[in-house]
Amino acid sequence: MFRDSKPDSTGVYRYLKRMEEDGYLDSHEEIEEETGRSRRIFSTTEKGEKCLSNWSASLKQYLVSMIQFVRELDESV
Repeated sequence: MFRDSKPDSTGVYRYLKRMEEDGYLDSHEEIEEETGRSRRIFSTTEKGEKCLSNWSASLKQYLVSMIQFVRELDESV
């Protein structure tokens, strides 16, 4: 369904910039040797890593809760 559609690059970079401003990402520019074009490289900060870790833990807990809900629902039917 979504495999053929590309994300809006302007929107993606807008969010990356905002995440950088909020301290979740760092970035730097690199020049491609072959083309001479510059590109921005993003990496997560310590704050960003903690955010990802918390998000991952929340998703795992949500998954466990949903599995438990479905099991209980199946048992009641």
